[in-house]
Amino acid sequence: MTKGLELAHGLAGAIRDFSARDQKAAKERRSKIFAAKRAFERESEEEKEELRASLVNKEKKLGESKKHAESRHAARVEWIERALPASKRQLSKRAEALRGKTASDLQVTAVTNKVNRQRSLEKLTQMYEGLRIELGECEQVLKNLEKKCRAAMRGYLRFQRKMAPAYGASLEIGPVDHSGQTPDFLERVRFAIKEGEQKLNRFKDNKIARLLSFFPWWVMLSLGWGAALWLSGMWTGSEEEWALAGGVALGTVLFIVLVQRCSGGAAETIVEEVSSQLEKARRACRSCSERISARFAEEQAQLVAEEGSEANRWDEADAAASRLREEGGRNIDERYRRVNARNDEMRDQVVRPIDALHEKEVTILKKESADRISVFQKRHESAVEETESSYAEERKKIEEEWSALVQSIYRDTAELKEALAPLTPAWDQKYLACWKPSAELHDVARFGRVSVEGNRLAEELELDLPDARAIEIPMAVQLPRDGSILFETDGDAAGRDAAIGSLNNIILRLLATTPPGKLNFTIIDPVGLGENFAGIMHLADFED
Repeated sequence: MTKGLELAHGLAGAIRDFSARDQKAAKERRSKIFAAKRAFERESEEEKEELRASLVNKEKKLGESKKHAESRHAARVEWIERALPASKRQLSKRAEALRGKTASDLQVTAVTNKVNRQRSLEKLTQMYEGLRIELGECEQVLKNLEKKCRAAMRGYLRFQRKMAPAYGASLEIGPVDHSGQTPDFLERVRFAIKEGEQKLNRFKDNKIARLLSFFPWWVMLSLGWGAALWLSGMWTGSEEEWALAGGVALGTVLFIVLVQRCSGGAAETIVEEVSSQLEKARRACRSCSERISARFAEEQAQLVAEEGSEANRWDEADAAASRLREEGGRNIDERYRRVNARNDEMRDQVVRPIDALHEKEVTILKKESADRISVFQKRHESAVEETESSYAEERKKIEEEWSALVQSIYRDTAELKEALAPLTPAWDQKYLACWKPSAELHDVARFGRVSVEGNRLAEELELDLPDARAIEIPMAVQLPRDGSILFETDGDAAGRDAAIGSLNNIILRLLATTPPGKLNFTIIDPVGLGENFAGIMHLADFED
C-alpha cells in the first residue's frame, strides 16, 4: 500500500513541481525579455528626444542665419507689391490717352476716306460702264458675225440651223474659263469672235459654198421652175412640151440636191467648228457680263462695308485701348513675375548654401542617431537571444528530469501491477470453479486502486511537458508491515457500504491466498454486532 501511495503522490507531486518550475522559467524568460525591451525602448526614446532637441536647435540656428536674407527679400517683395498697382494705374492712363488720340485720328481718316470712296465709286462706275460698252460692242460684233455666217450659208438650210443659239446650247464644248481679271474675260470674248471670223473665212474658201451663198437653193429652184413655166407658156397644147417643162423643173430639183450633197459633206466639219466657236463666244459674253456685274457689285459692297466699318470708329478706339490694357497688363504681369523670380533668386543665392549646410548637418545627426539606435537594437536582440538560449537550456533540463521521473513512476506502476496480477485474480466463476487452497503463505492482499489523471492535472496546472498520462495504481495490504488500514467516508450509507465491502474483500483475499489455519482474525463490529461480516462469520465454526 505504501508503494502505491508513493507512486500516486510522486506523479501528482511531479506534475505540480515541474509545472511550478516550468512556469517559473517562463516567467523569468518573460521578465528578462520585457526588461530588455523596456531598456531598448527607453534608450531609443531618449535618443529620439535628444535628436529632436538637436534638430530644434539646428532649426533655430538656421532661422537666425537666414533672418537677414529673408528680411531683405520681404522688403523687396513689399516694394514690388506696391509698384504693381501703380504700374497698372499708369497703364490705365496711357490706355485712355490712346483711346482719345485714336478716336481723333479715326475721325480725320473717316472724312478723308469718305471723299476717297466717293471718287473711287465714280471711277469704278465709269470703268465698269466702259467695260459694259466694250462688251456691248463685242456682242454687236458677234451678232454681225452670226448674220455673216447665216448669209454665207444661205445655200444650206441645215447649216443655217446650226448657227442658231439653240443648237449651240446643245453642244459640249467644255467649261468656260473664269480665271484672270475682268479685262481678261473681255479679251477672251474678242479672241472667240476673231476665231469665229477665221473659221467663217475657211468656210468661204469653198467655191461651191460661196457660189451657193449668192444663189441659194430657193433662188435656183425659182429660176428652174420659172424656166419650166416659161417653156410651158411658149408651147401650149402638146404633151411633149409639157413633159419638157416638167423635166426642166425636175432637173432643177435634182441639180440642187446634187450640189447640196457634193458640197455640203466637205463643209460639214468647218460648219461644226464655226457653230462651236460661235457658242464659245456667246458663253464668253455671258461669263464676261456676269463677271462685270459681280465685280461691280463686290466693289460697291466693299466700299459700303468700309463706310459702315468707319461708323464704329469709337469701337475701334475702345478696342485699341483694350488691346493696350491687355498687352500692357500681360507685360506688367510678366515683369512682375520676372522681378519676383529675380528676388527669389537673390535670396536663394544666400539661403541655398545655408540650407545645404543645414541639410548636411541634419543628415549627419540623423545618421548618428540611427547608428546608436541600431546599437541599442543589436544589444536588445543579443539579450533576447541570450534569454531564449538560457530558457531553452533550462527547459531542456526540466524535460529531461521530468521524463526520467515520470518514466520511473510509470515503470514502477507497471512492475507493481505485474507483481500483484497472480495474487489478485478477478472474482469470477472460472476462478471459483478451479480454486484450491494455497500451499504457500502470501503476505499481500489487493483491496483497490488509486487513479491519477495526470493529463488532466497537467492541463489544469498548464504543464507543457510531454507524456503526462492518466494511470491507475493497484492498492494492496502487505502484512505485517501494512497491518493498519483506515477508511474515511463522507458519512453516507454508500461510503459506509463501500468501506465494509472493501474490508470483507481483504479478508477473503487473504483467506483465498493463504494456507488453511495460517490466519487469525479478530473482528470488532460494535455497531453491526457482526452483521457487516456475516458472510465470513461462519468460518469460526471450523476453528480447531
